[in-house]
Amino acid sequence: MWKNTSQFAFARRDFLKAAGFGAASLSLPGCFKTANSSTGKTPGGKPNIVLIMADDMVTCLDVARIDYPRTHGGNRIVPLEGKSLLPIFKSGRRKGHEAIFWEHEGNRAVRQGKWKLVAVHGRPWELYDLEADRTELNNLAEKHPEKLEQLKTLYQRWAKRCDVLPWPIRRPRRL
Repeated sequence: MWKNTSQFAFARRDFLKAAGFGAASLSLPGCFKTANSSTGKTPGGKPNIVLIMADDMVTCLDVARIDYPRTHGGNRIVPLEGKSLLPIFKSGRRKGHEAIFWEHEGNRAVRQGKWKLVAVHGRPWELYDLEADRTELNNLAEKHPEKLEQLKTLYQRWAKRCDVLPWPIRRPRRL
């Protein structure tokens, strides 16, 4: 049971990179009076909202009232993925992310609502229902192949849009 009582309670040790380094679950009682950003429910009456690091930059720009540029030096800039936290600070509410995505060294994941699709580099995708299995112990990929394919397609679209390169990244050798 060490996996459920360690500092990384919500990410198996072999999934630390793929699952967001295990620091994806915080409890801040009384800080946000909101429902879950994806389901609109408050399980057990506890407030719950999904935030991602990409929200920080968007929030800074929002507070400073600065628009993020679309181009720089004639080159297209990939749009920011985050959402401003300012509405949360003002009213305790904000429309949640439709889905969140991440990739690090070939490890990849997508979360949409209660579903999380995750894969360690070189291994198959695994699917978890975070409402029923917050500790990600029961892989549902075989039971829900349609959900796996749906989330996989979302991930692939995101990876293409954000220019995520396949791992390992092969760079030309310098002479």
